[in-house]
Amino acid sequence: MKILYATPERYRLSKKARKKQEELLQSQRTIKRSLGTWKPLSSSEPVYHRSSSLENVKSAGIQVGSVTKQDDMRYTGDKIIGVSLMHKSNLVPVFNQSDAEDIAHMRR
Repeated sequence: MKILYATPERYRLSKKARKKQEELLQSQRTIKRSLGTWKPLSSSEPVYHRSSSLENVKSAGIQVGSVTKQDDMRYTGDKIIGVSLMHKSNLVPVFNQSDAEDIAHMRR
């Protein structure tokens, strides 16, 4: 079946696109060939081998110690007068009375 094109320019663009597609497919075939076939590891091959040179590396910091528990974060300011539920579990801060009334009218 012959494909008809509206303009010669469309034909050239289509030909260029087909050529790029073929180049891409060819490069993918080359990558697949270079990877070879998959074979499972035998039980004699180590899965992870640690270099013996790493055993002599010393730690950079203190090895023992303790830290105190971080205090709970709590708002102590006076700009927010409350928290409102906008929709489902969407909590929004309320800064003034008019915000609270607007949010109340938005429900449903």
